[in-house]
Amino acid sequence: MKSALFIFSFLVFFQVNAKDQAIYHEAFVSAPGLFPANHGSTVVDLPDGSLLSCWYAGTAEKATDVQIYCSKHSSQIDGLWETPAVAVARQEKKPNSFFNYRSLGNAVLYLDSENILWLFYTPMMFFNGWSAAHVDYKISKDFGKTWSKAKPFKSFMGNLAKNKPIKLDNNRFVLPLYHELTSHNGYTCTIKHKAGKIIEEECRKIYGNDQIQPSVVMPKPEELFAYMRMNKHVNIGVAKFNFKLNQWSETEPTNLPNPDAGIDSVAMEDGTVLIVYNDSYQARNILSLAYSKDGKEFKKIWDFENGVDCSYPAIIRSQNGQFHLTYTYDFRGAIKHISFNSEWIKSQIK
Repeated sequence: MKSALFIFSFLVFFQVNAKDQAIYHEAFVSAPGLFPANHGSTVVDLPDGSLLSCWYAGTAEKATDVQIYCSKHSSQIDGLWETPAVAVARQEKKPNSFFNYRSLGNAVLYLDSENILWLFYTPMMFFNGWSAAHVDYKISKDFGKTWSKAKPFKSFMGNLAKNKPIKLDNNRFVLPLYHELTSHNGYTCTIKHKAGKIIEEECRKIYGNDQIQPSVVMPKPEELFAYMRMNKHVNIGVAKFNFKLNQWSETEPTNLPNPDAGIDSVAMEDGTVLIVYNDSYQARNILSLAYSKDGKEFKKIWDFENGVDCSYPAIIRSQNGQFHLTYTYDFRGAIKHISFNSEWIKSQIK
């Protein structure tokens, strides 16, 4: 009896201490050499603890051979990413559409409360670059094994996606988007859904000029921030949503630099906001992590990369509390994945 009690006590002690250990692990979603160019990744955690990441890849950005690929990762920390499968084929067009697309861009994943997976992405027409892009979406009822036909979300030219949605309640989420045709500004759409169908949507502009690719985060209930990529090599912008007035505030600068590059954000369990960004006004060769207690003033705590061109981060906090980051690595030669936990973050905060 004493021996059994000792073993039980040891196992409990081991599990508690293992849970409290700092975890930090690196891997490749799309390994160097797999595709000539990779960009615009997104990641989501699935109910079984596994991950799914999607991104676009081909010979180059805007190339006609670009497709959107997805890969699954097991629930094991040191597991491998599976061979990528095509989610959106090259020059694929929507049903009843007369036009093929020239290329494909940024992918965004969201798993709703009914376990339906949404994939928003950015097709480009054969003229005018990303200013001629719009937003389509597909859904999957088997966690990305198969996908529905494409459906339009924002059909007018100059609309694009970049960062993940935020859940409001069981049948509503906030999707951040942005314009790049007549103006450069971010906006959000609150989407009400049921059984994989959009019931209604309500979009709200984020006020301010020359800001795109908003990343939305909800540190506390009824507290919603949007962080923006700024087009003129100035500081990252931030706006706050007023739920009573149902509108966004004017964009204000944070204390973090931005070299006209994508960012993403996520909240910790205690409401601390984390931002992944390029810590420079001119280059994308430093990819860093900063935190804030009030959502406005940030302190840098870590460099994921320093000296290698890296961009377009996507970060989530999974159901088990683990953080997962994917980003474009080494001049678009790969998509890299880094996982870490709250204990590792706390160990970096001095």
